[in-house]
Amino acid sequence: MAGVSVLVLTYNEEANLPTCLASVRWSDDLHVVDSGSTDRTPEIAHSFGAQVYVHPFKDFSDQRNWALRHARLAHDWVLVLDADESVPSEAAEEIQAAVRQAPAGVAGFELRRKVYFLSRWLKRAGQFDAFWFLRLFRHRGARYEDRRVNEYLLLEGEIRRLHGALIHDDRKPIEFLLQRFNRYATLEAEETIRLLRGESHTGLQARLLGTAAERHRWLKQLHLRLPLRGTRKLLYLLLWRRGLLDGRAGVLFCSLMAAQEWMLSVKLAALKQGLPVRSAPLGENS
Repeated sequence: MAGVSVLVLTYNEEANLPTCLASVRWSDDLHVVDSGSTDRTPEIAHSFGAQVYVHPFKDFSDQRNWALRHARLAHDWVLVLDADESVPSEAAEEIQAAVRQAPAGVAGFELRRKVYFLSRWLKRAGQFDAFWFLRLFRHRGARYEDRRVNEYLLLEGEIRRLHGALIHDDRKPIEFLLQRFNRYATLEAEETIRLLRGESHTGLQARLLGTAAERHRWLKQLHLRLPLRGTRKLLYLLLWRRGLLDGRAGVLFCSLMAAQEWMLSVKLAALKQGLPVRSAPLGENS
């Protein structure tokens, strides 16, 4: 028995879910929380033996916390994945070994992600060595901060890092990626308004000299308050992170990330004037 439950959030993920769930067959406890898919996502999840739950999507923090509270997880440890992520065999072996050997004081493990875009691994533009994701953790008492997007997991205990990395490779058409960037820009603009109005009390402090998560949040809040976000993002990814060395795919990806920041700026300006930025509720969690 692997001793690790797997939890995946979905919405219309028939293109990605088979690869995701196939990569975690080593777990005997698979859970999919769906927000009302209209494609074959639930059917695919059932075919892999996953328990499927349906919950309307409000925002990422709400959906993840609902999943932790309501999914009937069989093990103390849970691995949380996005539907467009998969676990290579070497990472799977490391995950299972880490769980078996983890001392009582260890609450979770962080992993990196290999981001693929246009069939290429973006080692630099995807910031492989810069970002660590807390995806493997003891779920009892864990919760995500109250933030609509880019939310952190709040844990009590030591956090360690694993050498292995997840694979992030979205198989949906590019149109869906653009729609996702637009949704993320909306959610981030709404969070920024909360921050500027002093209404953002997520449970995670922003401190330059704090934990890695607190330091990252401090830098993010600084970034959100400064002008020329899109231009700074583009230069940072292309030059400082050397995204140019990832070739054409890297340059295009960096440009898309910068475009998301420009969209955020437009939406933030609209919100400051009391103008709407949504045409309908955001019902997806991809």
